[in-house]
Amino acid sequence: MYVVGNLASKVIGFALFFVYTYYISKENIGYFDLIMTTVSWITPIVSLQIYDAVLRWSINNKDEETIKKVLTGSMAIVTCMAALFSILYLVAIRFLNVQHHGLIYLVILLQSLYPVLLQFARGIGKNGVFVLSGILFSLFYTVITLVVLIVFKLQIDGLLLANIAATLLTILFIIIRLKIYKLIDFKALDIKLIKNLISFSVPLIPNTLSWWVIATVDRFIILYYLGAAFNGMFAIAIKFPTILLMFSSFFNMAWQEKAIRTYEHDNRDNYYSEVFKKYFSLLFGLVVVLISLSKPMFKYVVQSSFYDAWKLTPFLYLAVGFQALSSFYGTGYLSSKDTKGAFTTTVYGAVITIVSNFVLIPKIGLLGASISIFLGYFTMFLARVLQTKKYFLVKLPYKQMLILLLSVALVSGLAFSNNPYFIAANIIIAVSIFIGTNMELIGQYKEKIRVQIMKNRLVAGSN
Repeated sequence: MYVVGNLASKVIGFALFFVYTYYISKENIGYFDLIMTTVSWITPIVSLQIYDAVLRWSINNKDEETIKKVLTGSMAIVTCMAALFSILYLVAIRFLNVQHHGLIYLVILLQSLYPVLLQFARGIGKNGVFVLSGILFSLFYTVITLVVLIVFKLQIDGLLLANIAATLLTILFIIIRLKIYKLIDFKALDIKLIKNLISFSVPLIPNTLSWWVIATVDRFIILYYLGAAFNGMFAIAIKFPTILLMFSSFFNMAWQEKAIRTYEHDNRDNYYSEVFKKYFSLLFGLVVVLISLSKPMFKYVVQSSFYDAWKLTPFLYLAVGFQALSSFYGTGYLSSKDTKGAFTTTVYGAVITIVSNFVLIPKIGLLGASISIFLGYFTMFLARVLQTKKYFLVKLPYKQMLILLLSVALVSGLAFSNNPYFIAANIIIAVSIFIGTNMELIGQYKEKIRVQIMKNRLVAGSN
């Protein structure tokens, strides 16, 4: 269910971004990307990242009284933080020259509330609502964006208005579908629970901010050294690895729940190790294939002035791969309710990213930004492998990892050829590597499909 619903919403968002290249200049794409990057830094603070606590406390508690306490407490926290933020924001804009400040304010408030309701739906087992909300948001955003860009020519104002309208409509859908108004009961306010929710979530804020530093700080450094147009180029380049990010996000949503539920099992380490082995093969097999496809995809998908951005993608795909592996290990912090440890490992990655960006961007431009993101996530991954041993022990498949990382290097090198036969051969090689390293997983899925077909035939025969 996660995969089908989120795939639809992510694909819509992915395709829409490339529509921008035909209606918005590089400078405006870069500026809008900076706005949304800044919003992504602010919203975890405004919401105290309480959505993670909402998921953790509601996922194993099904009685209505506890559900009311969790939702009411989280809404009280978000409301108080939103009020405090509003005061600070009104003061700040009197001293800072912030363009579109009214629209940005609304985006921040709505984006602070939206994930809380999403995670609540997921936590109480309403996965249909969770998935449908993502699809609706994408559809609302797509339709409104196309109207404001093509009909009204609104550019950045239009994109912000589309985000506001889509988020608000989706929030209303969740409220009505889950009857949120019936579950919020101020008599159910539990101060002790609120303190527990906050103590769980607050350590995750610097952790999340460090994640965002690794993923987005380069935008500001690119703007400083190279200018807004280069930011637009980088925004397009990094959008392609979101294909891989889609896959990892599907996995992580399912993995979080499974990891939390199996955390106390005796066979946990063996289970986690087996899952990691298959996940690594699938993940980096996809990295190999997607790198081989990047050059032809840029040729046919984006406007020609953005074409050279494909050269940035190999390191960006690697970065997303190690980001996904870091998230895999991050479940140890959530499962154990010890979220303080997540912060330190993410800070290591953030520091490496910042230093690398300042060193590499002035020397090698946008490629330096790509390498810096990769180094940041790779550092975080190594740190988490070591630190999470106190929660669980994953046996790393070193031989498999070496083969796939060498394959990434091979395919990346071949991608720079201008010979169309080499490019076609590169894709064939990449697909062969993917199949070869995932034979076991492919066999398991083929067997599942065969069994399902047999069941369907038996059901049809009995009717």
